[in-house]
Amino acid sequence: RVFLLPPLLCSNKFDGMLVMRSSIALCLLGSVCVSAFSPSSLLPLRTSTRASISARGRSTLFMSSPVKEKMVDRAQDNGEGQADQRSAAEQLMQPCPLTNWGEEIDCSAEQAALQKAELPAFPMELTNPADQADLDAQEQYFRENKEKILSDLQTHGAVVMRNFDLMKQPEGFERMWKALGMEACLDPLHSVAGRPVVSGKNAVYEAVNKPSRAKFFVGMHNEMVGKRTVRRAAFVCFKKAEVGGEFIIADGMRVMKDLKPDFLQRLYDRKIRFSSAQLPMGFMDKTGPLQPVLEPVLRSLLGVVVDMKVDFDVEMFWNRVDGQRVIQAHAPPQPPVIRHPDTGKPTWFCNIHSHSAVLRDARDGVLPETTGASKLNKSDVFYGDGSPIEVADLEHVDEVIRKNMEYVLMNEGDVVLVDNYRTMHGRNVFEGTRKHAVTWFK
Repeated sequence: RVFLLPPLLCSNKFDGMLVMRSSIALCLLGSVCVSAFSPSSLLPLRTSTRASISARGRSTLFMSSPVKEKMVDRAQDNGEGQADQRSAAEQLMQPCPLTNWGEEIDCSAEQAALQKAELPAFPMELTNPADQADLDAQEQYFRENKEKILSDLQTHGAVVMRNFDLMKQPEGFERMWKALGMEACLDPLHSVAGRPVVSGKNAVYEAVNKPSRAKFFVGMHNEMVGKRTVRRAAFVCFKKAEVGGEFIIADGMRVMKDLKPDFLQRLYDRKIRFSSAQLPMGFMDKTGPLQPVLEPVLRSLLGVVVDMKVDFDVEMFWNRVDGQRVIQAHAPPQPPVIRHPDTGKPTWFCNIHSHSAVLRDARDGVLPETTGASKLNKSDVFYGDGSPIEVADLEHVDEVIRKNMEYVLMNEGDVVLVDNYRTMHGRNVFEGTRKHAVTWFK
């Protein structure tokens, strides 16, 4: 879509070249801004000599030297060949359900009660009990034990399933979750093509295998875009990376239990909001008297473009980052803690760890340039009124989440079932070729 500036801006009173540059920039931004709203797993890349996150002594991947060569991404990373896959997914699945935020809670009282409670093991492990090679028998096993498996998922927050040959291919993976009686839904960001589709007919999306993001640590997050949240997820390994690439999970109830009470109450009272995209507008500082006229025009028109494309709520704000004028897309304020919609138990439900620019930069430094729409993806987190969260508080969140992270090294055919309202997920950095995928559920 092309938007032209009102004729009054072409008056001789103003610099014609500045008007032309502003018009061109507006046209370009109007055509690409909707692709900038990506999930927390699709964040900007930066580079450092080593990217690592430690958790309970588990080994992590350390880069021995900076990555100098340009990473070559695949065709699907730039949207090539995705039209048919997306169409097949849309014919098969309904949209991601709306987020169930529930009613307000007494955060301090709920945390105090949680700190006295003994939580069940996390995660629950399930191994092929009979080591059956017959795929039909494995499918029947899931069908006969679906009530137990889904009950364990609700109790423990995650179930790791190992040594089943059935899930080594997308078709068998689909047979598994259908045997459990789960209903797949579209990705929360399907409307903006935020994630490649592996197999639309089998409801399978890719789980961040992009080569240019191999050295990018995916912070811990629940899969949501504010307005929409998946209920459950099944993450599958079709091929593990040669080094690293572990799937990582963390129990939101344990995180809530371990956070400092005064910080958690303050965050709950003030709410939080995320910026999901940041568009550079440095040229605005050169427009002189045009700037106060152009800024509201750009903000309004970009808001119109986004509203026509995405099916989740965002608000456009002007800001200044590192001295440069930018426009950011912010989600509405939301609480960091909710009651689980099924169990009624309180849990941390917040993507600070993945979205915070402070934490992300501390983890990753500067990484190779990425490709496609993700070039525009820059997230950050603020209090609900837009003011910054103190660095010490962000570091406290990082410390608590690291303490509770569980690294899951998945082999071919392994699956991790996740209760998305309770359990956060992420991914370690890796070397080689990684083929992990995910299906979301209502």
